[in-house]
Amino acid sequence: MASRSVSSVNVEIPGGNTGTIIGTVDLPGDVAGLAPEEFRAAGVPVALFAHCFTCNRNVPAAFRISKTLARHGIASLRIDFSSLLFSGNIADLETAASWLDDRLAAPDLLVGHSLGGAAVLQVAHRITSVRAMATIGAQMRQASAAKTLLDT
Repeated sequence: MASRSVSSVNVEIPGGNTGTIIGTVDLPGDVAGLAPEEFRAAGVPVALFAHCFTCNRNVPAAFRISKTLARHGIASLRIDFSSLLFSGNIADLETAASWLDDRLAAPDLLVGHSLGGAAVLQVAHRITSVRAMATIGAQMRQASAAKTLLDT
């Protein structure tokens, strides 16, 4: 697949412990500016990225992965969690997924780095549009991850 330009937009999502979840949407350049119905019709896959515990949405891992996804035709939203509480992270991911569904398209892919990986494993069953997950450096054994997914 050819590499594309990337358009990044900072967003404020109502919700979270602070009342607002701050995020950045990275879009393949050829679909930036499309209305939601046009975006959906274009069939662009959408990812939701969860960062590590003490990180933010602009940590190099989140920034680089999201930009690379966009260059390869996958839109992504990376958010700053509104709380350091793990349960807050899960709620923020659900809120962000709903926002994506309203504004672009429901997320197909969840990506989590470190503790964000554990968060996406916990929330995946609540976001019914998700078809794939990727965890990077998540502190969870495969057997535990499988049990978590099967229990939900």
